[in-house]
Amino acid sequence: MLCNNRNLGWRIDRFLGLAIGALVVLGMTSANGLAQEPPRRLVYEAYVDDNWELVELDLSSGETTNLTNTPDLHELYPQVSPDGDSICFLCDELRDGQTVRSVEWMKLDGSQRKRLAENVREPAWSPDGSFIVFAKQEFDRFNILDYVSKGLLVYEVATGETRTAGNDAIHHIYNPNVGPDGKWIVTTVHGGMGFRHAIIGIEIDGERVVDLGISGCRPCLSGDGTRITWSSDDHTINVAELSWSEKGPSLSDSRVLHHEDSMHTYHPELSPDGRFVVFSVGPGGRVLENGPGTHTQVAEMIGVRGHWRLLLREVDSDAEPRWLTEGEEQTSKEADWIPGD
Repeated sequence: MLCNNRNLGWRIDRFLGLAIGALVVLGMTSANGLAQEPPRRLVYEAYVDDNWELVELDLSSGETTNLTNTPDLHELYPQVSPDGDSICFLCDELRDGQTVRSVEWMKLDGSQRKRLAENVREPAWSPDGSFIVFAKQEFDRFNILDYVSKGLLVYEVATGETRTAGNDAIHHIYNPNVGPDGKWIVTTVHGGMGFRHAIIGIEIDGERVVDLGISGCRPCLSGDGTRITWSSDDHTINVAELSWSEKGPSLSDSRVLHHEDSMHTYHPELSPDGRFVVFSVGPGGRVLENGPGTHTQVAEMIGVRGHWRLLLREVDSDAEPRWLTEGEEQTSKEADWIPGD
């Protein structure tokens, strides 16, 4: 279903005319237009008081909670464990004038925080919560480009040990997702592994690579790995069904979930049951560094402070989408669901 942003009132003048810094959370029940109720809670990255923080949103009450509150560190890209008990994320800090990007872990209440690795990229949980994968940074010096990675690391939760994945050909990937059997990742690759730009399946400890045959980037899998969503271009969110075999993943029934004529759409995240997708909507293009912890690059990249709002859609319904955050200066992106509700 293609959405006409003129009819829905999502013009840029409306977007920029909202009260500065206002945050409005809309009710999320079937009485408000949705066919079903979504999961109750999610967490996203937000730029709050000149600092990147992780913010929890309760959809039923509209209450928000800052989970990090660290004025000297910048938390980004939250990934909640399958049991909803803990969270891993990226942490940026300034060290000797240079950004150091790390993967960190903590309980969802903020306790027991620890650093897993430095000079690494976006983490992803295995479906059973037993390990976390993340790509190594390609160069010692930090680069804001999302695909500047080389190699894959696997952190074993039970032992606290980190090993190198057996597939040593992995490079220039970003936004990895671990498949249901824990043996594959689905990820974007850019200028590497024989691809110009693609969404592919990669065997973690083998050599096999599967081209899913779809354009775009930033894929996300449902909890059981049977559904996938991604940004097929700057303005469109797609969904499809996914099946798995010994040969890896294969895709079917690709379709458009949401389209914007002028605004950009990125960072789609399927709810664990695959019924809902939350994603970011905002002006795209190149954004200049505009505060501590921010960088100059295109708006959708991690650490770039574009003006994004979160929008929620049902996958198998024509129900109207619902805004979750509002405000001219709002920066709300890279959301993830909190399982268990």
